Amino acid sequence: MFDLKDIQAAKKKLAEKRTDNSHDSYSDGLKILEEYKQSPDVATLEQAGKKFIEALEFNKDHIPSLIYLSYIFYTLSNDEIALKYLDMVFALESNLPEEIIAYRNDIIRRLDENSNL
Repeated sequence: MFDLKDIQAAKKKLAEKRTDNSHDSYSDGLKILEEYKQSPDVATLEQAGKKFIEALEFNKDHIPSLIYLSYIFYTLSNDEIALKYLDMVFALESNLPEEIIAYRNDIIRRLDENSNL
């Protein structure tokens, strides 16, 4: 029979494992983005995106993964999805750097320009 201390220890181990897995997936995504910088192609961006999504499966509030997913979709000219991920960042964190705010404004500007075509 488990006592409360055993359950708390198991919960802590699980949380640590999820954090480690999220970090590993995020790190893999960053490495793949570095490959993209050397040899830009859509398949590489898609691979990186899958790793960032995997990181979010372990930690849904991982802001860096959300920002990079936004960047990937922005690069692929899918501004609606880019804005969706960035809005998730804004919902999680109210004190963001000016660069992130400017980036969001640029996405909105591009969406407005495309809607007027």
